[in-house]
Amino acid sequence: MLLDLHVRCSAGGHGKAQTVTWTGVLNSRRSALGLKIDWAYGPGEVKILTSSDGANFEEARCWQPASRTEVAYVESFLFDVPKNVKAVTISMRAPMSWGYFGINSVALLAEPGSYMLVRLVVDMLRMFSQARLEVELFCCFV
Repeated sequence: MLLDLHVRCSAGGHGKAQTVTWTGVLNSRRSALGLKIDWAYGPGEVKILTSSDGANFEEARCWQPASRTEVAYVESFLFDVPKNVKAVTISMRAPMSWGYFGINSVALLAEPGSYMLVRLVVDMLRMFSQARLEVELFCCFV
């Protein structure tokens, strides 16, 4: 589930300890396993906070250093346990040499919703003596 589709960049000139945040809000609460961030300009450190009501946030992932040194990359963060999420905040600090932070997109790694399995078995005895066709159709309703 994509939370944001446009590039968001900070103004730059941040001090090492200065924190810049981005918050994305969903239309409805979802059970989430984690977050996938497509960095345009990755930070030196990142922290993830989640909210089940869109107003009160708790730490889902504590401050951690950048996993890569290149400017742009995709990074996934898994939560310790699934969380009910209405909103998510990404906190960034310790800018790298490029001096600012940028996010291309953020995707919530959500648990699947309803799931249906349909199995259709068709005997084709008239056309192919003793032949049998089996078709399995898997549907996932999210």
